[in-house]
Amino acid sequence: MHSIWNQKYFYKGEKLMSTIVTQTLQNANIEALKNALEKARADAKNIRASLKDAKTRQNDFEVQMFQTALDAKEKDIKDLEKTLQAFKAAETTTPKASLKTKLQKMVRNINWKTVKNFFLFLLFCGAIALGIHWWKQAQEAKSTSQAALVQQCESKGGSFTNGMCTIYEKAEQTDINKDGQTTQQQPNTSINSAGTNPEGANVQPGPVVITVTNPDDPNNPEQKKINYGTYVAKYNRYSGIWDIALDEDYLVGVADKNLADIKREGAIITFTMPADGWINNSAGLYLTVGGVEWDFGNYAEGVDGMKVENMISKGTPIVIAYQPNNISAGFSLKFKNN
Repeated sequence: MHSIWNQKYFYKGEKLMSTIVTQTLQNANIEALKNALEKARADAKNIRASLKDAKTRQNDFEVQMFQTALDAKEKDIKDLEKTLQAFKAAETTTPKASLKTKLQKMVRNINWKTVKNFFLFLLFCGAIALGIHWWKQAQEAKSTSQAALVQQCESKGGSFTNGMCTIYEKAEQTDINKDGQTTQQQPNTSINSAGTNPEGANVQPGPVVITVTNPDDPNNPEQKKINYGTYVAKYNRYSGIWDIALDEDYLVGVADKNLADIKREGAIITFTMPADGWINNSAGLYLTVGGVEWDFGNYAEGVDGMKVENMISKGTPIVIAYQPNNISAGFSLKFKNN
């Protein structure tokens, strides 16, 4: 940023300030001289009174002393009067209007283009600060909106993971029987056995289960065991595979803590893979599979999903750590059809 004053105007400003300071000091000196002169005249008056009294009493010593003091004081008065006259004469040589004139001239010579650029720069900085403020507000609103989506999803019995709400709805399906008549059936998305679900009966691994707990701590054998629930696989007739999610829809029995507790408090959980399959876990502190740390991701969906190299073998221990206040905490499993 260029300086408002260039070198030429700086020298002019410096000269003007010197003039202002000089005149200010000059005015102060004149006022001080006036005060000193008044005091000297008052002292001389007192000395004359004392001298007159000494003469009346015919005290020669005091008469001589007061006369000497009076002579010295009158000399001081004359010197002060001369000095005061000299200062007043110097004041009259500098018209009072000259300071105002010089100041007006100095203002006219200001580089207003530079001043304009300076204020434009300030305006630009203010716009950036305002933009950052609005961006932060938008992020807070987005976070609040996502929390509302999670609550809405869970209220409908769904599982909100990785920005998506998964809800297994029981929609009606129209089939045609052997007599050519239409019948309404409910797709079975609950726990399926060979006797109740002919479509999923021959698809293995079937309704396998996982039990989710906190891992053992060898350094703390007295650590309390927390049961995060036992979850059973469901056959999804839309995808044609069995899956499990850390969700109440898959929960069997009673758990000490649930997914809502994990999202709020954070937790380290572990379970054993009940069958060959893939995991979807995209949030948390870490994910280990068989003691090896994996990158977060959805290994069961999309173009890169359900690859052989990402398949987790049956019996593999899995440990996942989630931090507190993580609304995306949770995982799901999909199993290989045998």
